[in-house]
Amino acid sequence: MLIIRLLIVTMGTNIATVGYIRRSRTTALDENGVPIEVLELHLPSSTYAIRSDEIRSALRGSFSARVFHIKRNWHTYLCGTFGICSLSPSKRAINLTLFDSTQYTISVASLKSALSSSRYAPVASLTRESASLNQPPVRSMRHSEVQMAY
Repeated sequence: MLIIRLLIVTMGTNIATVGYIRRSRTTALDENGVPIEVLELHLPSSTYAIRSDEIRSALRGSFSARVFHIKRNWHTYLCGTFGICSLSPSKRAINLTLFDSTQYTISVASLKSALSSSRYAPVASLTRESASLNQPPVRSMRHSEVQMAY
């Protein structure tokens, strides 16, 4: 029974740390120009923001939090929604799903410490094993392409 569980866990997904989340040192202006406290989500592609009040409600499991684009021009501005984050079914992690179909996860314990002080919380990427092994994607050929190949 234990061997089967280990096999299921190891074959499912591969988790790799790709970034971090931390409290912003300054406030950000929302779409109405109101200054709010945000958490900065630093990923290899870009920097995003999550409103502190929304992430606290997501930690309680009541609502989902939005992930925003950040624009900086003498101040930090929240531009548009770029993803959603919500509490996992096990209530041990916050799962982030960005609109470009990438998924990330943050431990609830490390996120709570980042909310209470100026610490960092690591952000892990959820990738499939085939993507981590750098295997080329399988593509189907059309009937005309099959005829040309022969």
